[in-house]
Amino acid sequence: MKHTILPLALAALLISCGDTTNKEEIKDSTPTAKVELQTLDFSSLDTTANPTQDFYQFACGGWLSNNPIPEEESKWSNFNVLDNNNNDILKNLLEDAQASPGTKGEARQLIGDLYNSFSDTVKRNEMGITPVKGLLAEIEAIANKEDLQVQIIKLHSMGLDPGFGMYVEQDAKLNDRYAVYLGQGGLGLPNKDYYFNKDERSGTIRKEYKNHIAKIFTMTYSGVVKGAMPAAYGIEEKLAIKSWPPAQLRDIEAQYNKMTVAELSELAPGFDWANYFAARNISVDSVIVGQKDFFTQFAHVYANTSTEAWKSYLKWNVLNASASALDMDMERANFAFYSTVMRGTKKMKPLWKRGVMMVSSSPVGQGLGEVFVQDN
Repeated sequence: MKHTILPLALAALLISCGDTTNKEEIKDSTPTAKVELQTLDFSSLDTTANPTQDFYQFACGGWLSNNPIPEEESKWSNFNVLDNNNNDILKNLLEDAQASPGTKGEARQLIGDLYNSFSDTVKRNEMGITPVKGLLAEIEAIANKEDLQVQIIKLHSMGLDPGFGMYVEQDAKLNDRYAVYLGQGGLGLPNKDYYFNKDERSGTIRKEYKNHIAKIFTMTYSGVVKGAMPAAYGIEEKLAIKSWPPAQLRDIEAQYNKMTVAELSELAPGFDWANYFAARNISVDSVIVGQKDFFTQFAHVYANTSTEAWKSYLKWNVLNASASALDMDMERANFAFYSTVMRGTKKMKPLWKRGVMMVSSSPVGQGLGEVFVQDN
């Protein structure tokens, strides 16, 4: 058995870390015909490494040394190579749609106009934060908790998730129907651990994140905004206290808590859940709550934190969600924290690559898929 494990493992790693480019010819049943057979790429090996001490280096070291991580990436593998090839195809499709958008309302026009609006950096710089000024003004006008709930509902309807997340998905236990799910959300850092871990890196990330919030507020309002950063971060931290960490989120069964809206109101008093669903035109007998203790905490924070603090938090949600699509200074600031500090990426991708990513992940991304199928 020992003699068979090593060759099998080597074969698997060679396939995973390198391209299958070496070829040999074999004859088929027709004497004049030849078929090319792909074999393993042994150039991926690092034969200077001892496979009994570091098998991964032995199997993939050659590929790693020949394929350094580009400055604009945080990781690199054959999957990134495939993704790059696909992006070249999507770029051509988007540029064609940009030049010839066709009929208004159809997929080609939607993706072409969106790609064009992102690529026009001169226009983006001229507009600055104008695209979100109206939303920021509405948030600033909030006078009480009723106004606050109206604004949270509006932001949720736009695809943001201040406070928590709501989505519709197949019922995990009744797969012939759909269900409304409520899940934890509202954080600007990836998960709970980033807010409370005591290691040096987590501390550095928290410090840089607070600096980033303050910087975005300063850029938005052309000067120092006192109290906005501590208020916004403070609400996130309070929500994070009862957010489930990644390990706990693996327990799928514990996150299936079906209850009526009345039961949800008992679990999380202080937020008008009946009004929330009615305002979003959602009529349901029950909802599935992912993390019950989180929603108790959310409602408590909602009811017991000042409206002024919530206004700063909602403004931050809007700015954080839109920064990468506003002017170039905003986009660079967003990159500096979320890509460089968080993931170690040193350089921004070219504008066209960022545009492809933006369109493909947007609500009209399905339209890009439609055009791809039509043209291929």
